[in-house]
Amino acid sequence: MADPAPQNPALVDGNVVAAMALSRFGVDGMFGVVGIPVTSLANRAVALGVRFLAFHNEQSAGYAASAYGYLTGRPGVFLTVSGPGCVHGLAGLSNAWPMVMISGSCDQKDFSRRDFQELDQVEAVRPFLKFSVKAKDIREIPGCIAQVVDHAVASKPGGCYLDLPTDVLHQTGVSEASASAL
Repeated sequence: MADPAPQNPALVDGNVVAAMALSRFGVDGMFGVVGIPVTSLANRAVALGVRFLAFHNEQSAGYAASAYGYLTGRPGVFLTVSGPGCVHGLAGLSNAWPMVMISGSCDQKDFSRRDFQELDQVEAVRPFLKFSVKAKDIREIPGCIAQVVDHAVASKPGGCYLDLPTDVLHQTGVSEASASAL
């Protein structure tokens, strides 16, 4: 008797799901500073054809993403690490045309326990932008990306923020086929 076909093809993590969603929503370039926990997200996006432009600091990346949004009318997307990286990105985000800042953050279970570079980033950025959201599960990532991209260009263009906790980026359980359908 032949072995049955595998029921679960290769599982992917939140980094892959986020990269696929960014690509699907038309993001072809991303600016940023990589580090823990967003290095894998940048690498997965590059593997899908998203050009990543690396900077030495988040302010410069934010200004570049803002200029991109202003010149193209499409959201400039930039990536930061957690805590100080998110805060440093606010300079570019606060006066942005269509722009999306994505930051990694600490594991959700460690929030409010003084984890490394912990900050309530969604609340910290809220006064400076149109919309902010946190993905709390791998299945929420595509919808959150759709929301920030849509809000960035809707009505009066502006800055939006997406928080991706480390545990969500490392969460698996979604197959590549179902990830592309999300």
